[in-house]
Formats: sequence, C-alpha cells, structure tokens
Amino acid sequence: EVTVRSRFPWDMAELVAERFAEGRVLLAGDAAHQIPPTGGYGANTGIADAFNLAWKLALVLDGTAGADLLGTYEQERRPVGLYTAQQGSLQLALRSGTATEEQLAATDDAMTVTMGQAYPAGAFVAEEEAGAPALTSDPRTLSGRPGTRAPYVVLGRDGAPLATLDLFGSRFVLLAGADGQSWADAARTAGARLDVALDVHRITADGDEGPADPGGRWADAYGVTAGGAVLVRPDGIVAWRSRDALPAGERAAALTSALRRVLAR
Repeated sequence: EVTVRSRFPWDMAELVAERFAEGRVLLAGDAAHQIPPTGGYGANTGIADAFNLAWKLALVLDGTAGADLLGTYEQERRPVGLYTAQQGSLQLALRSGTATEEQLAATDDAMTVTMGQAYPAGAFVAEEEAGAPALTSDPRTLSGRPGTRAPYVVLGRDGAPLATLDLFGSRFVLLAGADGQSWADAARTAGARLDVALDVHRITADGDEGPADPGGRWADAYGVTAGGAVLVRPDGIVAWRSRDALPAGERAAALTSALRRVLAR
C-alpha cells in the first residue's frame, strides 16, 4: 500500500520573467525563466545568468563598480532568456515530429544556442560603426567583437597547450599582440587609477613574454593587428578592443575610459 505524502504538479512551459531586477532583488536561473527541457537549455542558461551576475555583484559591493552596472544584468540576460526559451519550445516541436517548416527554419543548433549568445547592449564598449551585434553568432567563428564570447584559441605555455579560455574567470584580462609591449604599462596605469585588478598577457610567436602563438591564430581570431589589444571581462565576454595600435601615450587613457564605461564609473 502506497501513501502519497505530497504532490508537486509540473507544467512544461515557455516563460520568462517580465524583469530580472527590482530594487535589491535579482532573478536568475529557474526564477527568471522556465524553458522546456528539450535541449537541456535551462541549466546552461541559469549557469550563464549566475556567471554574468556574480562578478558584477562583487565589484558593486566592494565599491569598484557603480551601482548602474547591475542594470546591465537584465539588459544582457533577459533577451538571451527570451531567445533560449523559444529555442527550447522549437526543440520540443522538432523532437516530437510536429514542427512546421517555419519552426524548422527558426531552430538553431545546440552549439549556437548554448555558446553563441551575443549581447545587444550592456557592460561593454560597442563598436558603433558595426551596429549592435545580433543576439547569436556562430561560436565556431567568433571574431572578438565586444558583447560576444572571447574566441577559443589554443596557445602554449612552457611546452604545454594553453587555451585562451583558461586565462579568464576571476578578473579583467587584457590580451595584447606581439607589438603591444606598452599595453602592459597602460594596463598598470589604468588599473591603478581605478583600483581594478587587471591581468595582462602579451601573446607572441615564441612565448618569450607570455603565451605562445606559433601558428599566428590569435590576432586573426580576435580581429586585431599585432599592435592591438582586447579587454575581456571576468565572465569571458569581450568588453572592448583596440583593433590597431594606438600611440603609446594614448593607450592608458583609452583603456581607463573603456573600464570606466564598463564598470559604470
């Protein structure tokens, strides 16, 4: 004989909160969006929400960033939540065999949905001449554009493989090319001015001063010349880039300005 202690009815649904922030309350994960389980997008989206929010909360609470930085959480993540919930519903229709031709055409592959998210606006310095990025981009052909994930490139260190993604995760990171020696000085100056922890990696062919890029893939992948630089947020999103070399005397000011905008200072 079975005794039912309780019931918890569950409805498959495509739901996204009207707002992700209200005063001191911020919603993430299942509190922010309900996504059909087909595709496994719910957990991935929730983790990305938390990754986006955690560093912003930390920097606002310790006084490094302005409170308006938290406003970029909803600005960045709610459009992604809407898109991903829709893709979960499309996957449900596809796997159940009921998808229309229109639904088939609108269904993106799992890699694009999970790893190709791009923010139309938020805590980054957009390249105005290029316009706002689309909501998704093919993660296999990322270009280093601000508001998108930093491209994955395998470098080397001490004879062992080193992925660019292994350089991100705890603080802001500035990546500079082979001719970017003065970017390190600029980063120290900008970090001191704003009291921001900033790591710098100068990527060269032989790796004598940082990660090695013998194949010469890094600059092309990130859309910069050998004298350019790219600023990456703690969550691996490109925050700003200088495609070409700036005069040495202007680099600290440019980087400081970019950090101020990103941190709502």
